Amino acid sequence: MVEKAVDMIKKVHAIKHKRYAHLIEQKQRAGKLVVKKGMIKKAKTKVHMLRAPVVESESEREKEEVMETN
Repeated sequence: MVEKAVDMIKKVHAIKHKRYAHLIEQKQRAGKLVVKKGMIKKAKTKVHMLRAPVVESESEREKEEVMETN
């Protein structure tokens, strides 16, 4: 009888551990989504910094092409 009780306690402990691990995993997923959304928002607001050098180089190329044709 004591052995059955010990086995049941082990099973209950394993179930509790599994549920707790799942809870922690779920909490971390929410954090990852928040970080990802923040990075997307930052990229959208700072996109002008990424595009500016490209635009300048394209306009310079166009000016050079115009000067070469003249």
